[in-house]
Amino acid sequence: MKKIFTAFALFLVLAVTVSCSKKAIEDNAPTTVEEIESTTETTTIPNYSLDLSYLKLDHSLEGERSRLSEEDQKLYDEWLEKILQFKVFYLHPSSEKEVDDIYKIINSILGDYPELYLFLSTSEFNDNGFKIYYSYTWKDAAFSISFMVDYIGEIENKCQDILSKMPDDFSTAEKYKYILKETCLMTEYYFEDTDAPVYIDVENFDISYMYVNGPFMKGNGICQSYSYAYQLLCQRAGLWCVCIYGDDHCWNLVKLDDNLTYHVDSTWCDSEWLDEGYNTDYFLISQSEIEEDHQPYEDSWVATGTTLH
Repeated sequence: MKKIFTAFALFLVLAVTVSCSKKAIEDNAPTTVEEIESTTETTTIPNYSLDLSYLKLDHSLEGERSRLSEEDQKLYDEWLEKILQFKVFYLHPSSEKEVDDIYKIINSILGDYPELYLFLSTSEFNDNGFKIYYSYTWKDAAFSISFMVDYIGEIENKCQDILSKMPDDFSTAEKYKYILKETCLMTEYYFEDTDAPVYIDVENFDISYMYVNGPFMKGNGICQSYSYAYQLLCQRAGLWCVCIYGDDHCWNLVKLDDNLTYHVDSTWCDSEWLDEGYNTDYFLISQSEIEEDHQPYEDSWVATGTTLH
């Protein structure tokens, strides 16, 4: 059973410098943040048609969204629409609470859309608040919208290829198990060489092993990327799944037909020494079982089901 030997970076909080400068509220300003300013500035888009609207999930699959207040869910929906339309937009908080609200909502979007983690960025803008825009978060190269759309499309195609081989008559539990197997078989745990960076080539620095594209595009990853890949496959199969973060580790929570939830740790189920290439030691386990050797953060999702083993 493969354990984690290197610490990984948790990207739950975006590394930005925050300004709380006051800005006048426009008429009909919508929100807990002082102003959401749509601008005419957009990311440069090539002449041919580009579309990310197919990524939008049914609300029943947006686990992190469900934890937000009704007011913040409206902001989540509004910001997600802008993000999927390649809009650059600005958020102007006037208090520390509103700064916290921005973090919470943006992180909820990223938590529900692991593929967006590759490209969605937030930064300070002219001392007036946050700028939300696209860039690379995992490689050092000139950013291209067309590359982003094509790259997400490749991941999507790989998801569909994997799921097309899943039998239609599988139960919900069997579907979760099938996705566990496929996640483990396509991924080799990445043990970082601390003496040298990882490169796609001599020009482009690459840390994709930390994100959802590691398993799908590189065939390797750490616990965070295992969890993102497992989550994305579950979502594409119409299954509820969220990521759980703990001390130096990341895994998933899933939901069966009775609405009871269970933990799944695909990283610790990945066992190359087995003929099957994986095990089910950490598949559909209870809260008490996961806490025997995992330390979830205090605000993490909690499994509501009892042991199935």
